Amino acid sequence: MKKKFSIFSLVLTLTVLLSMLFQSVHKYEHIAKQLSEIQCVHEKNSTAEITHQHHNFDFCGICAYKLGSFTFLVFPTFELKSLELYPNNADFDSKEITQFFKGSLFALRAPPAV
Repeated sequence: MKKKFSIFSLVLTLTVLLSMLFQSVHKYEHIAKQLSEIQCVHEKNSTAEITHQHHNFDFCGICAYKLGSFTFLVFPTFELKSLELYPNNADFDSKEITQFFKGSLFALRAPPAV
């Protein structure tokens, strides 16, 4: 059981480390893509000119992946209502048990009483 737990712990640790490593390596892929693209340079002739813009702000799910703790912002609460299961209690007569065991118990570990 202890061996299975240690293997499971190792697998989870490697999963977290590899996800962080893959994200770091993936950033270099974005840098290589930006360096391989041809830059478009425009000369601006007047101040009222509307031109197009170049940007690389596309959403990347791998780069947006973040490890973090998860906690609930709203804690669920339950309202417990008291229920009376027996509203009319019935009175019962009971007899006290007054019998004692007068034999010997060999499981006792004390010296015999004199």
